[in-house]
Amino acid sequence: MSPELYDCSKPKSPLDVKLQVEHIGDSSFVNTATLMTTDGKPLVRNLSSFIAVDKDTDRSQPLPDEWKIKYAVVGKDVGLLRFSKYKKPSTAKAFKVYVNRSDQDWNNHTNWSCYVRFALDGLHHHVKHGLVSGFSDLEMRGIKRMELSYSGQSFDGDSLDVFVWNDDVDVNKVRTHVEKDGKLIFQGTFEYYMYQHAQCTHL
Repeated sequence: MSPELYDCSKPKSPLDVKLQVEHIGDSSFVNTATLMTTDGKPLVRNLSSFIAVDKDTDRSQPLPDEWKIKYAVVGKDVGLLRFSKYKKPSTAKAFKVYVNRSDQDWNNHTNWSCYVRFALDGLHHHVKHGLVSGFSDLEMRGIKRMELSYSGQSFDGDSLDVFVWNDDVDVNKVRTHVEKDGKLIFQGTFEYYMYQHAQCTHL
């Protein structure tokens, strides 16, 4: 996310979205979505990996051959997205969240974006209670980068534990870890801009 995203003096409407297939495999593909101003300045760039899933077996399935042929030429710039799991500190404290019906997607799984909300709610809780340091001005700082990794599923009525802690190296970064029944289902790293953004005034 660019600094311009948080600049109140720059118009945010209308906006253009550019979609690009960056890599295509046997059962997955990597896609880039870039949110831009009408004069071509990028505000947000999202790189995502999608996996084709058989609805009956809930397992991955091959992409259609016509997709592989069509995108074989354009999908060469970026390889598969790979994230290494990191270890949760033994001293990390859990923040409890509950999955609601409105969190479910069309396939009755918790929507991917809800895990970001769970993680950020956990971060705000940890900051409020002094469990994460260096982010007392969190409300004034914009997110610079997010790295999200999904390892499991959750459903309506599930109870999840959210863990948050400071990164060992970067003071502007926090790591989050979400478990269901003691099993990892999500990890996310959130990097913030080190400076405060000016507040917008709405008339």
